[in-house]
Amino acid sequence: MPYDRIIDIYWDNDIDLDFANANGVQAVICKATEGVSLPANATDASKYPARKTKAQRLGMLWGAYHLTNGSTPGEQLAHFLTVEDGSDPSVLLAIDWETAKDGTSLDLAGIREFVRLFVNRFNGRFPMLYGGSKIRDNAEALAGDDLLGRCPLWYQQYSKHPGPLPASAAPLHFPIGPWTRYTLWQYSDEHGAIYGAPSFQQLDGADWNRFSGDLAALRTAWPFAVTSPAPTALAAPAARTLPRPATMAPLPANVMAPGAFATPAAEPIGATLVELSEPAKQSFHELSNLSFAARAAAAPRALVGVSEGDSWFDYPPAFLQDPFHGDLLGHLHRTGSFNIYNVAKAGDTLENMVYGTDVAPDEQPKPAELLATLDAVKKHQADFLLLSAGGNDMAGQGGVCLETYLNHATTGLEPLRRNRAAETFSDFNKSAMQYFIDQVKAAKPDIHIFIHGYDYAVPDGRGVIQTPPGFSFIGPWLLPAFARKRVWPVTKRQQVIIDLIDMLNTTIAKLAAANSNVHHIDCRGTLSHDLTTYRQDWANELHPTASGFAKIAQRFSTSILGAFNRPV
Repeated sequence: MPYDRIIDIYWDNDIDLDFANANGVQAVICKATEGVSLPANATDASKYPARKTKAQRLGMLWGAYHLTNGSTPGEQLAHFLTVEDGSDPSVLLAIDWETAKDGTSLDLAGIREFVRLFVNRFNGRFPMLYGGSKIRDNAEALAGDDLLGRCPLWYQQYSKHPGPLPASAAPLHFPIGPWTRYTLWQYSDEHGAIYGAPSFQQLDGADWNRFSGDLAALRTAWPFAVTSPAPTALAAPAARTLPRPATMAPLPANVMAPGAFATPAAEPIGATLVELSEPAKQSFHELSNLSFAARAAAAPRALVGVSEGDSWFDYPPAFLQDPFHGDLLGHLHRTGSFNIYNVAKAGDTLENMVYGTDVAPDEQPKPAELLATLDAVKKHQADFLLLSAGGNDMAGQGGVCLETYLNHATTGLEPLRRNRAAETFSDFNKSAMQYFIDQVKAAKPDIHIFIHGYDYAVPDGRGVIQTPPGFSFIGPWLLPAFARKRVWPVTKRQQVIIDLIDMLNTTIAKLAAANSNVHHIDCRGTLSHDLTTYRQDWANELHPTASGFAKIAQRFSTSILGAFNRPV
């Protein structure tokens, strides 16, 4: 006998869960979030966890859903995870594909991206997909869809049968798209009496759903956490064979001609950008430095540099988009004008580079990264040094660092704690960078030092996807902090990032003015931060695409060559 007493609710429903439980309702699915801004206040946000706790104490099955709107899928998923993080394996997780209260919705490509991001975040688990008119309107395009077809379907089609729903009833327009059967059928909205559902004043506002089996079967199948091998759209790109240093072709003498920083011809991997494992990362890093001698032989007049910093100088995923150029240093190397020995390390902080904060497994302190930098400067008699630092001090640890600069929205204060941020950039960052400058100049007095301050990143919740093993996010770094502090408006979040980046660049500019042969590379405005175009330049919240790195590399090249009076 089909089980019909599954209700779905949202935070504003006046629902009596005790009454529901006593009247045969044993499963509840609650809206946790909508778009990127709802629930809009702390009071509403507190209702979801309170109801979840109450329902589970009553022995009821529990589920959560996110109502999508037209915002970017990554931003929406990050918002959903701030309310329901999915850590409880008994909780059903669903994506609601329909038009939201603000009148916007995701198109087919958008909902597919949302599902891809969800599957990557939850190690191959597919979400339940809710839909009615969106699925019917896209039925032909959905036919044979290998990605969405793996999602258990929660189908909305209200019953036209008066009175209690017969056991043999089935929704209209079914089968549909890639689904031959539904998992759950929403057969009635809150007007239960019209559509054959129970009508209880104590459950006013609840929608009603059917499972094709009985309650025992429902308990066995819940939470419908389908996992399966990733479809083609999620598969890792095929391994690429990189040239060995000994066989690298000499670079042409005219590589600085227009087009040296051209965008890659290959289609970027985009949302399925893959972060390499630590051993693979190390191989890329070593390959770059093993090529140092080969590059010197191919371009003996190239300026010799050392790079210290973070993932802007150590970002292997860019080579998966553009194997020929890759990341920022890759683009600079392909010009033939520079030969850079890299000691940068993705995820590194300014504090660790300069003073040393890393410790070994036995808690013994590791040397500061500065020592390796000084060794490289002396060994290779570097003409210049590149420094990329401060980003992870501000945005590392999944947004924990950024969170310290934010006021909670409920306080009514402006989002950015300006005094704290000013103290960090004007005092700590300035002091640490000055110490770094002094030590490098002591090692080689005539060296030129170039420091950049990043560009205006967009806090949209996109991280880097890592495989193998399994699927997991590296990042996001920015949006989680704003979500925890309930800073929802996109314009406010962007302004905070703009202000912080401006503070960092102001500090660097002052250091450049106060120290000879120290140069500020101002990258601000090089990459788009317009919400309609920024993705062509930004692979995720912190890192440019390969073509974005090409634009940044042009800024670097112009600054470095200008300092040495070489043709730009």
